[in-house]
Amino acid sequence: MTAAEAQVVVDILLEGRQPSTLAWGVQVLEYGRVLRRGPLEAQARILASLYSVENPDSPQLLMITRFEEKLLAPVAEALGRPQGELRVLVRGGRAASTGDAPWRQEASTSPDPAPTAPPGWTATGAFRVFGDALVFGEAPHIVEEEEGEEAVATFLRPAVNGLWFTWSVPAHRGLWRRLFDRDALEETEQIAIHESALSEASTHLRRAVSLGTVWVHGGTSSVVDAEVRSDRQFRSNLEAGEETGRSFRVCLGGDGEVTWRGTTRDGKLVLVVLSASS
Repeated sequence: MTAAEAQVVVDILLEGRQPSTLAWGVQVLEYGRVLRRGPLEAQARILASLYSVENPDSPQLLMITRFEEKLLAPVAEALGRPQGELRVLVRGGRAASTGDAPWRQEASTSPDPAPTAPPGWTATGAFRVFGDALVFGEAPHIVEEEEGEEAVATFLRPAVNGLWFTWSVPAHRGLWRRLFDRDALEETEQIAIHESALSEASTHLRRAVSLGTVWVHGGTSSVVDAEVRSDRQFRSNLEAGEETGRSFRVCLGGDGEVTWRGTTRDGKLVLVVLSASS
């Protein structure tokens, strides 16, 4: 796709169109045909008409997602613009009506290198939080917590907004385990800590207490900025294992149950940790 072709698509999306008056079944057939073989302009006109629907239902949201996946990535690449920024632009501020999070400029840029950490700590990355809370679990879009259950699909806890750095740290082990348990030698603690708490990182880690236990079915568990837990593009990136800038994903040795621990300051998390085996 050339920059000129991409700009045509953007212009059509910004012009807007009226919602289709055809029966939904007829729309689906036409949309499928255009997605497979239709020209870019036709795809853009359909997406513009879908954007104009007030309070779209689940089938309409799914169709919006399919057209966005087909159009926005190549358009953003051709124009040299971040895809999230482009999506907010062409949707004309309608992101909130479909559960998508606002685009954040800061989250699309790489943070500066992590500060010096205690000996033995290995920096693994960073992410940003804007939603005043973190969601724990393998599938953060699941919002139901089962009251009274020992393990849940997800749980949410208040957290400090801003930049969080992630680290891999050798797990604390007793003498017996160091001498006789070979598997223990490969255990690490995967840590995320807010930048404001780095000066007391070791202290916060020692004080970490249980936050909750979640199910693991796909060998991973994540900490996600609550603002994006229902964002469709974020979910797609997370499921594909792509870098999101809004989450911390830990690869585990298998499935089952895992318990996240953490430390709070003034009632909000500043450190979270999960033990893992490599």
